[in-house]
Amino acid sequence: MWGTVYNFFAGLYYKQEYKKRVAEKTKKQPVTYYVSVSGNDANDGKSEKNAWQTINKLNEMEFNPGDSILFKAGEIFSGNLLLNGKDLGTIDKPVTITSLGNNKAIIKAGDKTGIQAINSQAVTVSNLVVVGSGALINKGSGIAFINNLPGNIKLPHMRIDNVEVSGFGFWGIVVDGNNRKSGFSDVIISNSVSHDNAEAGVYVYGEFSTTEGIYAHENILIKYVTAYNNSGKPGKDIQNTGSGIVLSDANGGKIEYCTAYNNGWLCESSQGGPVGIWAWDSKNIIIQYNESYGNKTNGIYDGGGFDLDGGMLNSVIQYNYSHDNDGAGYLLAQFSFARNHKQNIIRYNISENDCRKNKYGAIHVWGNVVEAAVYNNTIFQNKTYPSYAVAIRKNEDTRIEKVLPEQLYFSNNIFQTTGLLPIVSIAKNDTGYHFINNNYFTSAKALQIDWAGKIFNSLPQWRNETGQEKQQLTEMGFNTDPQFMNGGNNIKFNNPDSIKNLNAYMLKPSSPLINKGMKVPALFDIPAPQTDFNNKKIVAGNNPEPGACEFIPAN
Repeated sequence: MWGTVYNFFAGLYYKQEYKKRVAEKTKKQPVTYYVSVSGNDANDGKSEKNAWQTINKLNEMEFNPGDSILFKAGEIFSGNLLLNGKDLGTIDKPVTITSLGNNKAIIKAGDKTGIQAINSQAVTVSNLVVVGSGALINKGSGIAFINNLPGNIKLPHMRIDNVEVSGFGFWGIVVDGNNRKSGFSDVIISNSVSHDNAEAGVYVYGEFSTTEGIYAHENILIKYVTAYNNSGKPGKDIQNTGSGIVLSDANGGKIEYCTAYNNGWLCESSQGGPVGIWAWDSKNIIIQYNESYGNKTNGIYDGGGFDLDGGMLNSVIQYNYSHDNDGAGYLLAQFSFARNHKQNIIRYNISENDCRKNKYGAIHVWGNVVEAAVYNNTIFQNKTYPSYAVAIRKNEDTRIEKVLPEQLYFSNNIFQTTGLLPIVSIAKNDTGYHFINNNYFTSAKALQIDWAGKIFNSLPQWRNETGQEKQQLTEMGFNTDPQFMNGGNNIKFNNPDSIKNLNAYMLKPSSPLINKGMKVPALFDIPAPQTDFNNKKIVAGNNPEPGACEFIPAN
């Protein structure tokens, strides 16, 4: 109780204190400071001719709204830049740290964090290369924004753009709310590359709690970021490490036009594994227009493409391309003590040859997931791995303590496998699972569906005995070759703007599935989609096709 009271009054104090600091600082004229290896710390730093030489000199300064720090492009600076609560910008006049010239300056951070802003606001870091001593040697992060103020304060307007970060033992880029629900609002991380770090390429997180409705961060945008070769750390007692991009403890956010690949191969945690792009403990999050592939795990968990994990609310994964990952292409997962996992959607995505390792499905549901919809996705498996490589899998975990009534809807999806394993595997017969109007096609042998341990060898048998693929008295669902244009072509883009050009999973004009989809209404508080995976407009008034790609007749 007393902690809550203290936190409340401390918040009031710091809000007023920061307001006064910023008001006083805005009276000062912005200054541009120059840094060059040929400079001298005895200079005033206010021109190229009188540049400073070291990062240590910058750490002695206090920066005001509109101030800029310009490192000479192409030069190498050793050290660790630290801003604090006295270094404050405003939305229209941020404190800017960048390079002077056409190339990027390089900051060599050694074993520590490269650039750290603790309790600062309105800071922009751009056009820099930040390098650590190595993923398994360094003890810091590349660029770190940290808020450890009491009082659930949100510091505004943080920006990271056009940076390359590598060689750090924790995260390449981290946004950290480190005191209850204090954090940041209006954060944009863009046009950047984070690679060869240990914990993750990009990580946004806060202090975990189960309190409903309160989050550390607000309005986080991660776009045009590439995260690759982030290894994870060995050791079974270490938390999940080696992800590409992670967003957590946020109300409102997007991860879009990003690429994550070849992450996580050293993670062997017994508590969870890495995923290419994922969110957890957040609400109102959109993950869209991304490619995630070749991600790995060295343990029994994860290594997947995309994930809405514990405590996710009212969020959506759409228009993404997942392929050749160790784990699930798309995961809905809930763990004990998390806030409710509720009202989330996976739609208009493609999974190709995912779940190469361990017992995952291409779309996988784990734990007590409540009110979820999975529709108009295309799942393609034409490779055999020593795993449980099914299109859909729902399994149970006896460690889950909170059990709420589940309502999971699977509609308008196309599932195609070689038929060497069941195409659908559901752990128990639960009235909360609803399969309506999906297509199930196995190319190697007869259809198999594993329902609570019983194998069904035909769609009619499964339909009649379980009531699945029925809408009232109408029989639904299909067991037919969808006739993709060129499925399984193993295309890598590494350019998120080009994902919409993936035409391998468009339907041929002869496909029996054209106009055979059902209309899916707007669900929860998430608007209905206006386009398909290929950015083609979904024509109002017509039945859509099953799968991620609309059929548009040639003119």
